[in-house]
Amino acid sequence: MAKIFYGCWPTMITPFTDDNKIDFKAVKRLIEWYIERGSDGIFAVCQSSEMFFLSEQEKVDLARAVKDAAGGRIKVIASGHTADDKSKQIEELGRMAGTGVDAVILVSNRLARQDEGEDKFRRNFEEIVRQLPGVPLGMYECPYPYLRLISTDFLKEAAQRNNWFPLRMSVVPIKYLRSGLPRSGDLIFHSLTPIPQPFCNSLSTAAMGTTGLWLIFI
Repeated sequence: MAKIFYGCWPTMITPFTDDNKIDFKAVKRLIEWYIERGSDGIFAVCQSSEMFFLSEQEKVDLARAVKDAAGGRIKVIASGHTADDKSKQIEELGRMAGTGVDAVILVSNRLARQDEGEDKFRRNFEEIVRQLPGVPLGMYECPYPYLRLISTDFLKEAAQRNNWFPLRMSVVPIKYLRSGLPRSGDLIFHSLTPIPQPFCNSLSTAAMGTTGLWLIFI
């Protein structure tokens, strides 16, 4: 598998107009700003993008605008995975894939409720994969509305799938990453700390980049 996910990937913020609509002109300027400063890719329609507070159409429009503005110069991945109902999740993820982003990122806590176990998580994941054949997928351990960690066994098994790019965007301490990262594949380490030290530590685990929040402002 080509190593297309590496380096620095800002978790993109969403600019808004004074009347609380997405400012698409500002989106284009922001993409240029990221590219000019050497970003290797962009993670759009994520928690930093206010995805839990955007409408379904706004999420799709934002992802498409980011992809269009990037113009193939850098990779764009996006999530927008916010629904509770499984059928609705499949619909929203399919629409996100239709924007042409380079991978669609699942949110781990959407695959099972906090009181549900690994079996439910896996069944829902399998159904999503079945319903979205050929769509490159990754996983994000988003801390909102609750943090659901991805098990080491699941991560290793999922990494063998043809359409699964093992992007594990993690907010957990480095000691957990050491036991959970396969030694092959393309992974991004996601840190919510405002300093780069956790990312530097993660390089020893086979991580290949960062989507740390400090990248939004550098």
